[in-house]
Amino acid sequence: MLGLRCLCLEQCTPSARTHPIHRPCRYHRQHHPPALAALHHQPTMLTLLYYALMLLVGFVFYRHGQKLLRQGYRDRNGEPTQGMVGPVGFLVLGAVGCYLLFALLRALARGEVPCVGKGCAGQIYTLAEQAGPYWANVFFLLWCVLAFGYALYVTLKIWLRP
Repeated sequence: MLGLRCLCLEQCTPSARTHPIHRPCRYHRQHHPPALAALHHQPTMLTLLYYALMLLVGFVFYRHGQKLLRQGYRDRNGEPTQGMVGPVGFLVLGAVGCYLLFALLRALARGEVPCVGKGCAGQIYTLAEQAGPYWANVFFLLWCVLAFGYALYVTLKIWLRP
């Protein structure tokens, strides 16, 4: 198994420790994940790029909302300032945002979150077994809830101006 050596000397036979293949002993096969599975959940540059882009998109989204709020009653063309979403979009975004908020709170309370995406549909990540994918999906749900909530806030603020 990629050069794993037995580290529990009292539970391994001498031949397992000195064998050229370096097979892990019975204890390590039962209680420790294989080397490839352990490497799979290590942070990579792609993960860092993903989170950095998520934060960048959130910042741009925030700045756009602030620009709309500072704009006043009319835009450059003299038309009334529109919110981030229209009336139907407001209802749809509100419904989807409430569902995602419920899913986020459920994930935090139960310690398990369903996978968000097409490639892993139907898979459930638990905090105890897959902490990395669990927090990645919780972060994505939180990001969506905050973005939808901010879009609704900006739209309501523009609609309810005196």
